[in-house]
Amino acid sequence: LVKRMRITAPRIRVDGATVFVGIGDNPDAARAAASALAWKYLTKELKLREFDAFAFFSACVDLRFGGPAADIVLAAVPDP
Repeated sequence: LVKRMRITAPRIRVDGATVFVGIGDNPDAARAAASALAWKYLTKELKLREFDAFAFFSACVDLRFGGPAADIVLAAVPDP
């Protein structure tokens, strides 16, 4: 729990990673939402340069598709 932190979608800290929940009208929209949240975390909160964030995202971020009631994608960003 981080006091006074404003977030636009759910995020979960689990086993050395931050997981972002992307929800959309279809799988592509959910994937885009989760990816955008992970990208913002890497570039704004962790302050990685775009080149480094792109390399880290490509190599390490895990997208997990699924959801019982809606199109949901989880973007798991391991701690750098």
